[in-house]
Amino acid sequence: MRIEITHRWRYQWGGRWVTSRWETTEQQIRKEHPEAVAVPGTRREKRQLDQPAEVDYANSCSQSQFARAPYPSVLYWPSNIPGHKGEIPLPAAVAEYSVLEVDGCWTVIQAGKHPREVYRGPGPVRVETAP
Repeated sequence: MRIEITHRWRYQWGGRWVTSRWETTEQQIRKEHPEAVAVPGTRREKRQLDQPAEVDYANSCSQSQFARAPYPSVLYWPSNIPGHKGEIPLPAAVAEYSVLEVDGCWTVIQAGKHPREVYRGPGPVRVETAP
C-alpha cells in the first residue's frame, strides 16, 4: 500500500490559465504542463493498493456476501503509513509461500500449479500462521 497525493491544478492552455476539472499527481501533470501550479486547498491523500495480495484480499472482501473461512496465513511487511499495521491476510498455508531477498528487494511467491508473486517491495517481510 502506498499513499498517492493529488491536487487540482492551474495550467496554461491556449495562452490562458485554466483550472483542471480532475485531480492528478504532480508527476502526471508535469508530463504535459511543467508550468502547472497546485490549487490551494485541493490536496487529497489516497491509499493505493499496490501489492497483488492486497488487491486479492480487497476483492474477496467486496465480493463476499456470506461469512467465509478465515485466512490461514498473514504476510507482515514494514508499513510506513500511519494507522496501517502492515499485515495482509493470505489464503494459503504458510508452507505454500517462499520469501526471497535480492539486493534489498523482498519478494513473496505463492507456490502451486501456477506460482505467482504476492508481494514485492521493502523488507524485511515474513509469512506466519494467522493468529
